[in-house]
Amino acid sequence: MDIADWLRALGMQHLEGAFVANDVDLELLPKLTAADLEALGISSVGHRRRLLDAIGKLVAETEPSAQGSGIVKLAGAFQSQASAERRHLTVMFVDLVGSTELAERLDPEDLRTTIRLYQDACSALIVTFGGFVAKYLGDGILAYFGWPRAHEDDAERSVRAGLAIAEATSRLTVPGGPLSVRIGIATGLVVVGDLIGEGAAREEAVVGETPNLAARLQQTAEPGTIVVADATRRLLGASFEMEELPAARLRGFAEPIRVWKAMNERPIAERFERRRALGLTKLVGRRRETAVLLDRWKLAKGGKGQVVLLSGEPGIGKSRIIDELRQRLSDHAFTSLRFQCSAQNIGSALHPIISRVESDCGINRNDTPTAKLAKLEILLEEEFGDATSVTPLVAALLGIPFNENYPPLGLTPRQQKAKTLETLAIEIQCLAARQPVLFSFEDIHWADPTSLEFLDIVVNRIERLPVMAILTFRSEFEAAWPSIAHVTQLSLKRLGRRYATALAKQVAAGVELPARTLEQILARTDGVPLFVEELTKAEIEAISATPRQKQYLDRATSRDVPSILHDFLMARLDRLGGAKDVAQLASCLGREFSHEMLAAVSGLQGGELEAAINRLIASELIERAGSPSTRSYMFRHALIQEAAYISLLKSRRQRLHAHIAETVEAQFPEIATQRPEWLAYHFAEGSTVTRAATYWLRAAQLAKNAYALREAAAHLQKCLEQIAKLRSIAPTAHFSEGRVQENDALVLLGDVTSLMGQLESANRYYQRAIDLIDDDDGDSNAISRKQHLQRVAVRGGAKIAYYEHGGGSDTLVIVSPLAYGLATIQPVLERLCQDFRIVTIDARGSGASDLLTRPYPIDEHVKDLRAVLGALGDKPVVGVGISAGGNTLLKLAYQEPRLFSKLVTLGTPPNNEAFNAAYMRIREEDLRREDLEGLIRSHTDLIYHEPEMLELKEQVIRDRMLLPRETILSFFEFDPTKDVTGLLNGIRLSTLVIHGRDDRLVPFSAAEQIATALPNAQLYAFEGKGHLPIFTATDEFCRVLQTFAHTGAAVREDLSL
Repeated sequence: MDIADWLRALGMQHLEGAFVANDVDLELLPKLTAADLEALGISSVGHRRRLLDAIGKLVAETEPSAQGSGIVKLAGAFQSQASAERRHLTVMFVDLVGSTELAERLDPEDLRTTIRLYQDACSALIVTFGGFVAKYLGDGILAYFGWPRAHEDDAERSVRAGLAIAEATSRLTVPGGPLSVRIGIATGLVVVGDLIGEGAAREEAVVGETPNLAARLQQTAEPGTIVVADATRRLLGASFEMEELPAARLRGFAEPIRVWKAMNERPIAERFERRRALGLTKLVGRRRETAVLLDRWKLAKGGKGQVVLLSGEPGIGKSRIIDELRQRLSDHAFTSLRFQCSAQNIGSALHPIISRVESDCGINRNDTPTAKLAKLEILLEEEFGDATSVTPLVAALLGIPFNENYPPLGLTPRQQKAKTLETLAIEIQCLAARQPVLFSFEDIHWADPTSLEFLDIVVNRIERLPVMAILTFRSEFEAAWPSIAHVTQLSLKRLGRRYATALAKQVAAGVELPARTLEQILARTDGVPLFVEELTKAEIEAISATPRQKQYLDRATSRDVPSILHDFLMARLDRLGGAKDVAQLASCLGREFSHEMLAAVSGLQGGELEAAINRLIASELIERAGSPSTRSYMFRHALIQEAAYISLLKSRRQRLHAHIAETVEAQFPEIATQRPEWLAYHFAEGSTVTRAATYWLRAAQLAKNAYALREAAAHLQKCLEQIAKLRSIAPTAHFSEGRVQENDALVLLGDVTSLMGQLESANRYYQRAIDLIDDDDGDSNAISRKQHLQRVAVRGGAKIAYYEHGGGSDTLVIVSPLAYGLATIQPVLERLCQDFRIVTIDARGSGASDLLTRPYPIDEHVKDLRAVLGALGDKPVVGVGISAGGNTLLKLAYQEPRLFSKLVTLGTPPNNEAFNAAYMRIREEDLRREDLEGLIRSHTDLIYHEPEMLELKEQVIRDRMLLPRETILSFFEFDPTKDVTGLLNGIRLSTLVIHGRDDRLVPFSAAEQIATALPNAQLYAFEGKGHLPIFTATDEFCRVLQTFAHTGAAVREDLSL
């Protein structure tokens, strides 16, 4: 049944035209009041009474079934205040000038007739222009534009209605002259839709600043004029002639308000020319941009890999031009890889890759782990051929158990992360070996840090591969690769008029757009392709929904894009009927969502949900995503999702998020295991703070284990935010669970920031954790051992800073040149600080130590080390020397062997000749030119060459470039005192010589030379490792070091245990 059928059943089919012309359908019918019926032009009191009775009966008949629908049963989320919404609303306040004087001059009955004529004229015009008469306030009228049904141009409609009202009122004459009105119009965020009163007395309440502002503006207006707020003025664009008035000081508003007087409406052509003068883009189509992409593809196809950085504002068509490229290449053989980032998953490491792999495999939630692994194996075998070595890595990435089929990975989290990124990069190489690859990674302004690391590898790896990578992002994002030779920057501009016209006609798909309507579309969209497409679709829908519509109202561009998009999208959402609730619920899930999850949280039966989804797809608000078997959907644009989301009341959003989290936690346990940050987000938005904190903590631990340190730190900060909320609402006596969570989060944050080299921050987090613990609780001692306690030794008036960590009977003193940094040493500290007292030193010229003056040879560092050991009490320690720090250690051990119980060297060169010869030639040239960055990069390239060390390498480069110039040059200058070969025979201490078999800076032969010359040395080789196995084989290194420190033996343990 539609509105026409309903009216015919009442014998009032002659009223159909009034209902249809004013967009009143069955959904709006229950909200109509007596005033609304008058505004529709129904003058008969009897007809209005019969209609109100019929409306009441219709409401009574439909309410039970509405309460029974799944979307309303949503755990109360939609039941309370279901009709209220957050809206970007334009409010008009109309007041009759001189009403008090009229009352004095006119007979009460004549005054009643006059007021009635005035109200009828105003309400009819408000309804005609798409507004809603909310309330009569004596001789005042309150009207809404944008509710209960939004239009794309509600601000313009309100001003048109105001101009028409001012003119119509001036034609109403009474004794003493014509009537006149004052009108105020304001636009802003409100909550609207709560019903107040009963029956014909029902009113639609609106809450917010906007109605008050409109009323105050009306008071400032001259008779017969319209005063609009600045927010409304921005939405009007060039549609009307406007005159700025002096800033108004209004009662209830602290600051003066910028206000404008609205005058005549401008012709369409004049508006367009004014917009061109204000900067309407003159670029034509996408021919140039497409030609650039095709040219780069040609180069890539020939083996000269290309990267295109494609930028532009939201809705400008970044995804669309990639689709166009794919279409142009459809007759050619190539592999297409497409990845999509989203704001909601910015904290989930490698989510775009995980999503793509799961989709390509056709993995479903109900698949058993065995089935998931089988599907993954099929895909990887197709891509890699022999996938035996890579399957466990990718399975681990996807959270698929594999231990029954494959051996354990046996990797540290850092190694696993690095090897996973390397595997993903190799996948592209394998695919490129068969045919060219078109690789797109979209919306990287929302990419997680680990995905950006992956992109960094891809960008640098594909230069000699038949691969073209297109990375898209919004204009405000700064990409990291623009200066690389094979990288092209391409910025999309708005469409010109000719191409916008062609796009609108194409979207209309054969429906003839009236010239005036097409002009309105062009004027409103300003060349943004998304706006052109969507506004055209809205016009076509309007034509289909209201075939008797007599005219198309003028529309103009808005300078406030978010506002115009909100109004436009709400107009489309309001046409969805019951499917609008589904769209709003889906918007809480995120931009992408699965059919299964939406069904679970909505409670809708299969047929109901299918109908709603089909309606959303037909309206082109969402589209199918992923493989058919996964049944996933995506909002066609991130801004579409945002508009649906922000229309929900905050209280309603909160209930929905809580319901989503509880449902997913119960029915999708793999989300809690693999993506705890997703659940944490929804519990947090649902104000379920304890569970939110729990899941943020789990997410942080997973991220740290994968060495996604920035994500881990962000998760922990969010965890602490939730705990702070809990403290504010929970009595102290009941805060014990929150205190435990807070302690765990602070300790973990201390570990994470230590790994990032932020010692002061780490100490603050550790101390905060200690402060939470009761005095009689022994846990505080374990935490305090993690702290980095700065001490100072003094030599010749100069300060040498060192740090104490941990506790135990044995002391390890770790000596490294130029303070390689705790990002390298922290994993050892975490594992051994409970068993050893560990001391690290800031070499002179670095960290908190005093500056140095060149020359500052090894012999000076030996004296600094002696000063530190003196400050420690001159008791024997286990000395651990890293790289040239080993030379310092060996020299002091030769001079004063009593200071040491044992020695350990790692990657130590016995002399300058032991270094890589090619590196030494490069170093000599860089020194001659005093090229500091060249010196640092050539050195770190050899030290941090292993895949799992890429992040550390960049961190070290950044940190070293901050060192004083004298310090850098001193480190790299030729130093003859570095030579320890003549001393080795005289060092009788038990020494463990550790070296990576694949060390590229100091070849392994150097370790063999040292171990052979030392009378009491043992040699331990790290197979397949480079200069710093302290980082790349942390567990093995710590076990070897611990065993040697306690027993003096270098035992190669069974590392599979």
